[in-house]
Amino acid sequence: MSPLVGDGVTLRRWAAGDASELARAWADPLVQAGCAVPVDRSSHDARRWISGQQHRADQAQSVDLVVEVRGRVAGEVGLGPFDHQRRAAVLGFWVGPDFRERGVASHGVGLFTNWAFEELGLAAILAQTTAMNRGSTAVLAKCGFAQLATQVGATQTWVVRSDAPRPLDPESPKN
Repeated sequence: MSPLVGDGVTLRRWAAGDASELARAWADPLVQAGCAVPVDRSSHDARRWISGQQHRADQAQSVDLVVEVRGRVAGEVGLGPFDHQRRAAVLGFWVGPDFRERGVASHGVGLFTNWAFEELGLAAILAQTTAMNRGSTAVLAKCGFAQLATQVGATQTWVVRSDAPRPLDPESPKN
């Protein structure tokens, strides 16, 4: 996959040299609070996870990309698991502390979801967050996701459909 470039961010595959940045992100309490991270968060484990990305993509388990800003790992966007029958997938994303509240997550999620609709043929992308995670809820709303439900424990489910307007995509329907 060629890197995706737009709005000051580049989305690219993880590289072995990114392992220390990934391990650092896995240790971040805010990333841990909002994402599934492994128990072992060492650079060694990060390298092992990175080395499995092609297998996970080939098996349609997940697609995970680095959000890069000016050559630095700023965060990650990913899809998985996939529901092939419904042509849907679940979105996950995080940004590191140096890149929060700068629009990096919004631009990364917007670029990634547009790519996923066009290249993967998805009909819908879902995301889950908590009501207390105001940063993530703002990113999802800005990227055209609509809140579907709030479950017990304040977990919110959001969705964007391929035919819905996506504010960060100039070619999106109804924009």
